[in-house]
Amino acid sequence: MVCQKLFLLKMLLILEISTSSSVLSFSISHAGSPM
Repeated sequence: MVCQKLFLLKMLLILEISTSSSVLSFSISHAGSPM
């Protein structure tokens, strides 16, 4: 049960990191555009 909880937490952390990094890269590329 504890292993399942840790696994879920790790998956949530990975999802959050990937989402924030994609948003960060999108904002950087958007700010880099001449618009």
